[in-house]
Amino acid sequence: MASLSVFGTMGGTSSPEPVTFTGTGTVWLSGAPTFAMTGAGNSVGSIVVVDDTHCRAVVTCGSTNGPFVITDSTTSATCTFTIATARTYDLTDPSIYGHYVQIEGGLVLTSLSGTVCWNNAGVSYDTEIRFRATCAQIDFQQLISNGVNRLSIDRVDQDLGSSRFIPGLATFGWWCHSTGLDPTTEHEYICWWGGSNQGRGNPGVTQLRLLGGTGINTAPVAARPLVVAPGDSVGIGAGIIGGGYIDSDSTVCFWHDLGVISNYQVSNHSQGSQPISRRPVSLGGPTGTEAYTAGETAFIVATTPTPIVVYVLIGVVDVLGLYPTGQFGIDYRTMIEAYRAGLPAALIICPHIQPRGPTGTDLHKPDLYNAQIDAVVAALGDPRIVVSTVIYDVVKASGLVGYHPNYADSPGWAAAIKTELDGLLGPASGAMAKTEAHDSLAAISHSGSTGSMGRTEAHDTLVAAGRMTCSGTLARTEHHDRLVTRKRRHPRWFPGLARRPRIKTEDKERVS
Repeated sequence: MASLSVFGTMGGTSSPEPVTFTGTGTVWLSGAPTFAMTGAGNSVGSIVVVDDTHCRAVVTCGSTNGPFVITDSTTSATCTFTIATARTYDLTDPSIYGHYVQIEGGLVLTSLSGTVCWNNAGVSYDTEIRFRATCAQIDFQQLISNGVNRLSIDRVDQDLGSSRFIPGLATFGWWCHSTGLDPTTEHEYICWWGGSNQGRGNPGVTQLRLLGGTGINTAPVAARPLVVAPGDSVGIGAGIIGGGYIDSDSTVCFWHDLGVISNYQVSNHSQGSQPISRRPVSLGGPTGTEAYTAGETAFIVATTPTPIVVYVLIGVVDVLGLYPTGQFGIDYRTMIEAYRAGLPAALIICPHIQPRGPTGTDLHKPDLYNAQIDAVVAALGDPRIVVSTVIYDVVKASGLVGYHPNYADSPGWAAAIKTELDGLLGPASGAMAKTEAHDSLAAISHSGSTGSMGRTEAHDTLVAAGRMTCSGTLARTEHHDRLVTRKRRHPRWFPGLARRPRIKTEDKERVS
């Protein structure tokens, strides 16, 4: 039996609304569909058929609120579209952004196609806009460029098990980011624009529009400190395949997860196939130095707000390419010194390059390069430049095969990094309110804290298993809450909890 549904189920009065129709039992490629809509002044036009079951169109809304019926001419199937009063907020207005709407993840206010908007300048993955509101649908006026959308409600990601790819649009227009929301209760919303193998997902956002409910809460929303993350394909979700996700969906990668479970925003500057060092001429490399240090560090140090942490999870390409370790050490030091010169107050974390498997004895021997990282940090003698073995240790403990974490591994990586940052900076700058985060999320997710494992038990189990230590800077509740604030899966290395089947992925890093 034929059916019809529409994404972007609401529109504002007297405005055009771009929507996507999905049909079953339809043959739209050959059937040339048209859509009739009830209600004075309402119509559907600008129909673009994508395939037999998907087409894009524009709903022109009249001046009357209410639910209306849209009918597919080819099957007579119907769906409902609601017109409601819209509340619009100009995100380029400095009295709005930085106050009750926070622009995060490295978005910059600049001109794109002649329009002033927030965009990622093509260098940052997984950017976001955060606010508190009561609404039924969230729309943005934007110029979308090939990315994926995701929504977090009260620090819980939605629509997991799928990726919603957003195609590039030629002109600025209203686009439904999320619909079907609760119009009776205020929530914190984080609207994400992520990258994939299709592109970085530059949003180009100018305005926010809320439909239904009472709109945005204009009380100030606190800014989150910024962690900036230079890296390679490990950081962009290159291992994120299967499970319903499209290839390299950064909105289920560990840097995204850190931005959901913690009070840090993350500007993810990872680039696939990006080495630190120059490649030897014998392997087809240039005679001069690689452009990474000069080019990428310029973006890192210019990120706004000023980063408090630079987390340098990079080096896999150097290992895979068997770049000379001595030259790697020289170039690594040049890179770190450039970060320090541009960001004199930032904490710079220099992680060990993770092994390819749990034994740490893989063919390319990253420990030879890690010795260079240790030597560089020791030689610089800066207490705000530190070595980290956190991800290295998580990989060895988890049994990851290949350098790239999959969607099931990413929460464990994010949780480990959050614990590390809280230990180095103090939980006050990086933790959600402990009881609030736990209690609200336990009520709407499957944390299980009211059953077999309470807060203190979660902490004590981790400590007893040697997975964590209690140094005094982290409370028991934080250890437990950190694990339950994501409803999609528990970290793989937490003993005693059900584990999701691992999808082993081929190592996708390549030397370019």
